[in-house]
This record gives sequence, C-alpha cells and structure tokens, in this order.
Amino acid sequence: MTGRGLLASTIGTDDSVVAAFVSSAHEVSARIFLPATGTWDRLYPWPELASLAGVPLTSDLRWSTVQSTLPPEVTTTVHPAEGQMRTALVARLASILRRCTATPDRFHHAMWEGYVEEQGDDLGHTFPSGTEELHSRYGGLILRDGDGEWLVKRSQQLTAHYPVFWWPADGAFVVSNPIYHDSLYVSGSRSLLNEIQRAGVTALEITPEMAVPSEGD
Repeated sequence: MTGRGLLASTIGTDDSVVAAFVSSAHEVSARIFLPATGTWDRLYPWPELASLAGVPLTSDLRWSTVQSTLPPEVTTTVHPAEGQMRTALVARLASILRRCTATPDRFHHAMWEGYVEEQGDDLGHTFPSGTEELHSRYGGLILRDGDGEWLVKRSQQLTAHYPVFWWPADGAFVVSNPIYHDSLYVSGSRSLLNEIQRAGVTALEITPEMAVPSEGD
C-alpha cells in the first residue's frame, strides 16, 4: 500500500500502452481477462477460449487472434465482454480489493460522462489532490465516491457500466476498465495479484510498456 493516495502523475497518458491504465508506483501490474459470452449466456473463460483456439494464454493475447482460430461453431456465437461483468465476478473482485486496502469503505470511481448520464449517478464529487489530471481522460471523467460494495450494487442493474478507473483512498491499487474492452487492468502489490489468481480470476502479470493487448469497440 502507498498510504499517500493515488497520484495521476504515475499513470501514463498514451492510451495505446498499458502504462496509461496502471500506476508506476505499484509493485506489479496485471491484465484481468473478462469471460466472453456465448449462446444462452454461457460464459467462456479465456483459458477455455485459448484451448479451443489452440493458442497459449499469454498477457498479450488478443481477442482477434483467438477469434480467428476458434472452431466455427464457437466463433459465430461467442462475443467479447466489452467491459461488462457478471455480478458474481464483481463481488469476487470487490471482496479481494477490500481486503487489500486500509480504506475499504472509501473508494473513488472515475466514470465516463456518458455512463454517468445514462445511470443517473450523483455528480459533483471532487477528484482527490494529485488525481485531477484523470478528469480529462476519455474526453472527460466524473468522480463518484462510494464504498467497496458500490460496484457490486451497480452490477445488479440491467445495463451496468463501470468506471474507467477506480481506487481506494489510500492508493493501495488502481483498477482500470478501458471503455468496451475485453479486459481490466490492475496495479498494486504482488500479494493482491496472488489473491486475485487464487480466487479463480484469470489474471496475468503484464509489462506497463507493452502495447495495450485488450480490444474493444
């Protein structure tokens, strides 16, 4: 944990590289692969997709690569997550994240303006000192403060959309959700990454200097 809060200056600004979605102040960065969805809402975890496609699951694996080699009966019915998560996954992540911060009831959620208007969220929360630069990302982000369970409640809405960035007040980690992408990114301690992996969430360590491997709309 940093204990000092998140600093936007530790997050890159070039959206084409992973560094734009993680903090250089943290010990490790990782990509969290969001399950794809098939017919009848069947979930396809990325390890299964990679196996079906006959490719190794690596941190730089692209959806387009997987899709191009999937069996025809799968590729015509399966769709990437596009930034969406089931409540069960959100709850699992929220539980882990709350255990890995000293401020589990104080989270900041930087929302894309379009999502805020769509969901009718409260407006007017102020970006904490040192994070003001995040306001200009994606054409304008608006802050929504809440506790560690706010995202779980949000996920239960019919068309839930998630923050582009969210982090606890002590800056122990930051999670990012590039709009409509197939993956999340997280930076924090190695123990945080270990907990995420032990919980059965598909997450692989990633190099911040790498080109963003996730794909979206």
